[in-house]
Parts: sequence; structure tokens; C-alpha cells
Amino acid sequence: MRRWHRFFVFLGAVSALLGSNVSQAGRNVTWTLNPSASSISVSGAVEGYPLEQQAAGSMTTTYSGPMNTVVSGPFHTAALPNALQFSSASVDAAVNGTWQPGIGGVSGSAPGDYGVKANMGLFGTLYAAMRDFMLNLTSSQLAVSGGGFNSSLIDATVLQGYADYRSILGSARDDLAGEIVANSATAGLIALNGTTATLTVPVDATLPISGGFTGTIRLQGTLVGTTAVLVAGDTNGDGDVDLADLGSLAGAYGTPSGAVWSSGDFDDDGDVDLVDLGALAGNYGIGTPAPLNFAGDLANYDLVPEPATLLVIVIGGWLAPSRKK
Repeated sequence: MRRWHRFFVFLGAVSALLGSNVSQAGRNVTWTLNPSASSISVSGAVEGYPLEQQAAGSMTTTYSGPMNTVVSGPFHTAALPNALQFSSASVDAAVNGTWQPGIGGVSGSAPGDYGVKANMGLFGTLYAAMRDFMLNLTSSQLAVSGGGFNSSLIDATVLQGYADYRSILGSARDDLAGEIVANSATAGLIALNGTTATLTVPVDATLPISGGFTGTIRLQGTLVGTTAVLVAGDTNGDGDVDLADLGSLAGAYGTPSGAVWSSGDFDDDGDVDLVDLGALAGNYGIGTPAPLNFAGDLANYDLVPEPATLLVIVIGGWLAPSRKK
């Protein structure tokens, strides 16, 4: 009775550990923007006159490029991270047409990312085009809860870009590089769908204009990026959890710090321990052509005392009651 009492105490302790949030080392994750889902529209005013479109669709364009982040906490097909930090990005606006004025504000037109105009009354019509526009995104570590995070804490800086203007009052080119764009949209989201994770960043920001003309440009829209995520236990990223993965974890089992996913650290806490072994057990046999015997394969490795071995098998049964080919 005493032996089983100790086992159940051990079971409760490890179960609590599996459900806890521990300090995480973090790992780099790159999200690739989906242009069909990522677009930003502009509005605003120049010299107090509201901006209008030069033609249908000229004030909206799509975006592509990478968003680089560091995620902390478990992040795989069954778990969202508990923190996210934007380290860099190259959020690149697409050319959406040919707009007035020409490059540098000269007469004529040229390809641009946005094309706007403003009716300035007695001063005629001002034409403006934004070109070569690209944003960088950075942040401190942002808490993630239920997939949600506060996107207003992301700092957007113009990596490159120009605003070309022309009216009867003159012409100008405003170099936008280095301008800091404060985002007020808050409802950022990370979501899982099988082996794909989606990062949604809402945008509502104001960009100052301070060249030959003054004013503001409001940017509103959504950036949506995706990244591939692995099944916990798939150390080599081949889509299954099998004996090779168990061998990788076994070779690193007990590593106290500095461990990575490929060595069996599935919760990103830097070590390889019973929690990681339990995660692998829960998915053992996924993607394999025939069922695998976790208990039998685990017996080839002297990793844990027998009560803990039983616990891992029990956890595996709870997490994965059936396996499909």
C-alpha cells in the first residue's frame, strides 16, 4: 500500500508539472505573410485636406515577407506558446498600380504601392504616391493567453519608403525611412490548425508626413503569417513519432540545460526530462505505417524508475487513446 501511495503522490506531482507554466528559453520562429490575407489601407490628410483614391483600389495594397519572432513555452500541434517577441520583419507592400506623380514628384506617373489625391480648393489637386514601402516589427516579450496577445505593444518602424507629391504649389519626395509607427490595435492572435500555426497582427497606426507637405497617413488592416509546427515527439521533423525519435530523446535524457527540440526538449525549458518523455509517449506511433509498442521500445532504454515508466505509459494512453495509420 505504501508503494502505491508513493506512486500516486508521484503521479500527482508530475501531472501538476505537466500543467504548469515554467520559465522558458525561447526559440526562433519565422512567420511567412500570406498576401491574400494581408492588406493595409491608407487614409488621412495632407495640409488639412482629406486623402482620396486616385482610382478604385489605389488606397489598399497587399503585403508579403517574413515576420521573425521568439516564442517561449511549449509550441507544437497541441500547445500554443505562453509568450511571443517580435525580433525583426520585412513587411513589404506590393505595387498596386501606376500613380501620379512620377518618381521624386516629377510630372507624369510611375508604379507605386499606394496612390492618393487631395482636393485643395483654390490650390487645385495634390497627387501623392507611396513607393518602396516596407515595415520592420519589434517588441518586448508579449504574454500570450489562449492564443491572444496585445499587438499594440509592437513597434513598427519604416525600413524604407517614399512619399512623392505634386501640386501647383510644388513637388517633393518625403523619405519615410526611420519613421516610427505606433500601433493602437490590440487583438493579436495565434491559432493552430493541424501542423500549421497562424499569426494575426491587426494594424491601426498613424504615419507622420513631414516633407514639402505635412499631414498624417493612417494605416489600417491585418497582417497574417503562417508557420509549420511539429507534433510533440517528432525530433527529426519527418512527420512521425517513432523509435528514431525515442532514441534521440533517450540520448539526451537528463540534460539539465541547453537542450533543443531535436534532442527532445518539447516544452522549451532547456532540459530533457520526464515531461518531454510523456509528450513523446502521448504521440508515439503517429504517422507510422504500423502501430508501435511504446512500453516495449522504452524498455530498451534505462531512463526512469519503474513507477515513472508506468506513469509515462498511462499519460500516453490518456493523450492518445487510438492511433490511425
